[in-house]
Parts: sequence; structure tokens; C-alpha cells
Amino acid sequence: MKSALAHFGMTLRKATTINDLACAIASLVEGAWLNQCLTTRHPCDPAEPIATLLLRAGRLLWRGATEPQAPRETGSLP
Repeated sequence: MKSALAHFGMTLRKATTINDLACAIASLVEGAWLNQCLTTRHPCDPAEPIATLLLRAGRLLWRGATEPQAPRETGSLP
């Protein structure tokens, strides 16, 4: 997870841990998988596939748990 955050230039928000993010992702995937066992359609919008639920929920989760990294300070040049 840390390498994924670094790759995208992101960091966790204050009071959010890697474990928080990992558990939230696992819960999201497990919940969507259980829904998918019952139906192939989005539970709130029958016109959408169940995959839309996972995509949108994952995007919301990611945006809520992360923020851009602060710019690195470079030393002053002589």
C-alpha cells in the first residue's frame, strides 16, 4: 500500500492508518462480492452493473482516505 501511495504521489490523511485503508478496501470488496452473488445489477440503480458499485465506492474510499503529498522542500542553493 505504501508503494501505491508513493507511486500516485499521495499520503494518508491525518488519523488514517494503512490498516484503516486496507480494512476499508477489504470490506468494500467483500461487500460488493456478496452483492454480486445475489445479482449482477447495481443494488440502487438496476440500469448499472454491479461493477459500477465497486468502482464508484472504491473511488470515494480512496479520495476520502488520501490527499496529495506536501511538496518536498529542497535545500537552498548557494
